Amino acid sequence: MTRTTSWLILVLAALSCSCGDSAADLREPIDLSGPPVALDEKLVLIAGGSQRAFLLDAAAPQPSARVTEVRLPFGALRAERRQKHDEALVICTGRRDSADAKAEPATLAVLEASGARRNYVLGTTPFDKLVQSDDGRYAVLYRGPEAQNRTLQNVNELVVVDLDKQPADAGAVTSKTPEGLAHAFTQALISPDLPIAGETRRLLVLLSEAEITLFDLAHLERRGTIVELTDGAGRMPRPQQVLFGESEPTLYVRGENTDDVFVFRLEARATDVALNDFRPTINPLGAGIRPRDIALFGENGSQQVLVVSAEQQARMIDPRSGKTAVVGLPAPADDILLFDGVSPRDTQVRKRALLFGKDSRTLMFMDLDAARDRPDRNLETLEVSAPVTSLIEIERQNTLVLTHAQGVTLLDLEQRTATPIAAEAPLEGALYDRATDRLWVATRSQPFIGSLDLVSGETGELLLDADVSFIAPFFDAGRLVAVHPSSLGHVTFIDTAEPVRERARSIEGFLLAGILDRGDE
Repeated sequence: MTRTTSWLILVLAALSCSCGDSAADLREPIDLSGPPVALDEKLVLIAGGSQRAFLLDAAAPQPSARVTEVRLPFGALRAERRQKHDEALVICTGRRDSADAKAEPATLAVLEASGARRNYVLGTTPFDKLVQSDDGRYAVLYRGPEAQNRTLQNVNELVVVDLDKQPADAGAVTSKTPEGLAHAFTQALISPDLPIAGETRRLLVLLSEAEITLFDLAHLERRGTIVELTDGAGRMPRPQQVLFGESEPTLYVRGENTDDVFVFRLEARATDVALNDFRPTINPLGAGIRPRDIALFGENGSQQVLVVSAEQQARMIDPRSGKTAVVGLPAPADDILLFDGVSPRDTQVRKRALLFGKDSRTLMFMDLDAARDRPDRNLETLEVSAPVTSLIEIERQNTLVLTHAQGVTLLDLEQRTATPIAAEAPLEGALYDRATDRLWVATRSQPFIGSLDLVSGETGELLLDADVSFIAPFFDAGRLVAVHPSSLGHVTFIDTAEPVRERARSIEGFLLAGILDRGDE
């Protein structure tokens, strides 16, 4: 393995004996704030304690310890990639006023791959949650229920950031609080484009114990629409899941504490400048006892609802007529995955569903096109070697990875075969490389990278020089990057075409790149 060390490490002893801010920086370790972010060609690492981001070139022909260092606002919490853009979004919580330092506002910092930065100032509330629209235009920041570090705080305050605008533009940052919401909202999500009242719009949807709140992101000057949900047994529904109709203004809402699925249809209403120009009509659908997951299938305008419930049943419901077909299940099901494909008994590509339960070994397959006519004859099962803990979808047609407490299973959805792969410890994550048709995994606090060839089923293991904290994909450049725990900065570049030690390149010391200049800030 080739190793490159920043020349700054060689003068570490000399600098630590000197006076001034640079020496103080050296004595304090640089701790990374959360996982790194992989842009197209740059690896972004956030060091919130030192208010810096480091952009390491991960796609250069010859990796080096040279980095672009970017100053961040106070309180950098974590970062994520902006949807459909080569940028990273960094949540910065700001800080309270104190005897030692003045207060600083909360900020959403946007880092471009070039190192350019723009700051959207959010106010005094230290937001810690972020949700994005699927096109990357909107970011909504709010507070999680566990965050309590202000004397007083409005638990329903949120901020909408239009990332297509510059920070100084009108409407770039909009603060909103639902008026009249009886409970603290617990989750926010943004709809895809929906045709509402003659316009294509996106909705901000807030979920609370007994309400759904709708904001029109194209008309944030209007009040939100708060819809109170009631359960037939008088319980608070606690909505947990929202699906959006395909090309129709419809929402399907599943609650944790109700036996119904609520169908919202958004209809145009008389215009009022202060209110939304649409209103929802609500139709509750009986979905069995405690529905666990819902999915939509069928053509536009005639979509059906597939539900799995705690009573070990699957139901196919027509939301217009309420007509329901019920299928008894041989094992619990908590999750639904829809896919298009063939089956061992049918060579026609059709809409099908995989049903499985957390901590269950039984996988259940339904062919949805025929299920309504023959519900009791349309279920196949497959037993896997260990209880399923989660599912990883990869960009490989009709192939899934099921994770277990230790190990994974490679599942062929069409042939309905399962290949177990053992592991000595729980796997932190898996990345799919389309170019090599491999799955890459790492186990935190061990110095190994594992690989699984999805064609042959062959497994491989690469020993690195240090334990692995995170892995990041740069597969277009033929690389996988392993980030190691180090206050100086330590990463290893792995050649995905030839994953051997001789072709791996280790870089150390890059977090010290700008240390000589920090005393001037």
